[in-house]
Amino acid sequence: MFSNTGGDDNQDFPLQYQYVLLSLLAVILLYLSLHFFRLRQRRGTQMRMTKSAALRESEHYSLEVVQNLMPFLDIKKHRLRGLAPISTPVDLDFQDLGLQLKDGTQVLQGVTGSFPSGSMAAILGPSGAGKTTFMNVLTGKAHYGTATGRICMNGEETIASELRKYRGFVPQDDIVHDSLTVREQIYYAARLRSPVGTSESRLFFIVEDVINVLQLSLVQDSIVGSVETKGT
Repeated sequence: MFSNTGGDDNQDFPLQYQYVLLSLLAVILLYLSLHFFRLRQRRGTQMRMTKSAALRESEHYSLEVVQNLMPFLDIKKHRLRGLAPISTPVDLDFQDLGLQLKDGTQVLQGVTGSFPSGSMAAILGPSGAGKTTFMNVLTGKAHYGTATGRICMNGEETIASELRKYRGFVPQDDIVHDSLTVREQIYYAARLRSPVGTSESRLFFIVEDVINVLQLSLVQDSIVGSVETKGT
């Protein structure tokens, strides 16, 4: 009886070792897969950086040649290749905007105004005045309550979600990934905001346009970092 039990235990040990080995093998394969993916991603990033630098350099020399030969021409420093300029001006008007929370509390009421095309507006007020709440209602981000009022674009009533392709929203707190570079942040944002099926070449030129318009060329390869971890 004892000998049979000992024999069963001896047969169980190899199975336990097999489970351990399989687990270790799975972890190693997962690590190698992630490492390979990272190397491939880094190689693609380096290729895009090389292409970007060559594109900027060639465009810079081309502009210098044209300006030296024909100084009377008004030439833009950067020509948009990925972003499509908005040909129709957008005038935004809003009337009696308000927001009621789910518990019935009214946190915003009777806000009326307009943002003409090509203008810059500042929303000022003390802490708790409702500045962020107003922007959340105007951009359709106030999902924590019931928004009221009218929003008009170029004189026609619309809803906040329809303004998505015409606006960009920068929140108070950083929502970027602290381990990515500036260029990678813009690239992934472009992928998320672009229609499904947008080609890689179009995304590349969109990123180039944003970097040039915002003058981020010198820091495009720097790690963003966070409050706790300083970027590079």
